[in-house]
This record gives sequence, structure tokens and C-alpha cells, in this order.
Amino acid sequence: METTSGPTMSCQSFLPVSLHRAEAEDLASPLYSFDSQEPCEEHEESLTMFCLDDLEPLCEHGAAVSHAGHRVYLLTEAATDCKEELKTSLNGLKKRRVQFEKVTQNCEHASRHNQAEAELTEEHMKKEFESLHQFLREQEAARLLVLREEQKEKRREAEKQVDEMNQLITSLEEKVQLVEEELDAGGEGAGFLKYLYR
Repeated sequence: METTSGPTMSCQSFLPVSLHRAEAEDLASPLYSFDSQEPCEEHEESLTMFCLDDLEPLCEHGAAVSHAGHRVYLLTEAATDCKEELKTSLNGLKKRRVQFEKVTQNCEHASRHNQAEAELTEEHMKKEFESLHQFLREQEAARLLVLREEQKEKRREAEKQVDEMNQLITSLEEKVQLVEEELDAGGEGAGFLKYLYR
């Protein structure tokens, strides 16, 4: 039976393969209870040893007979070393948890910051578009006013021209009527000339 001293071994070296996978998933837990007082079923002796090759607890008789030549470790030392290593792993997991919590807090802070920034940008954009709409409404009102004034001016000019034309027409009608009257009243020949140049 080969007995090894505790300081040269690691809990990771004698835990079953399934435990290594579990620890990789941060779920490591011992397969055997090192504090168990159950006796060896085969020899009915206390389990005081641990075989590093077969990864199982042993009694002294089993370690001497069935596991001769194997690397055998004192169960109490194995439990102590394993607990120490598990504590180290636990500390590492706690540190990682703190790091993840900080990352989560940073992400949440960034999310809140982005949300606040988006709301400010939206509000600023709305104000800018409202200012633009107000400017366009004012421009529209001003141009419509100018257009209406131009229409009024053109209507006044047209009405003035119509009035002038009506006056000319009236004057021409009066002259036509006068000439017709002279034609009707002048008679014939010398009498007409005499009436025309009287």
C-alpha cells in the first residue's frame, strides 16, 4: 500500500470525472461524504482511507489487500484538502459573481442612460420640428397675405381699366348719338351743310 501525504495532492485529482464536469459548470459537490461513519460493507471496518486510483473510500484492510500498490490517501486529510480546495473554488465563484453583478449593474446603468438620452433626443427633435412647423406656418401666412394683397391690387387695376373703358364707351356712344341726330336734323344738300357748319 502506497500512502501519499496531503500537501502533494489536490481535491481535483481524486474527485470523479463527473465532479470535474460539474465544477466546470460551477456546480461542484463531493460525490462521497468524507464525514460518513458508515463501515466498509466488505470488511465492516471504518472507512479511513481513500484510493486515488479508484476514487473510493477504503478501510485499512481493503487498502492493504484490494488496493495494494495504489495511491492511498488518509480520508481525513483528503476531506480537509478537498474542503480547502472547495473553499478556494467557492471564493473564486463569489469573486466571479461579484464581477458579474458589476457587469449587470453597468449594463443596467448603460440601459438607463441610453433610455434617458433617447428621451432627451426625442424631446429635442419634437421641439425642433415644432419650431420648423411654426416657421412654415408663419411663412405660409405671410405669403398668403402677400398673394391676397396682389390679388386685390390686380382686381383694383382691372376694375379701374374697366371703368375707363366704360367711360370711353359712354363718350363714344354720346358722340355717335350726336352725329346721328345731326344727320337726321340737317336735311339734304345745302341745308345739311348749312346746319353742319352753323
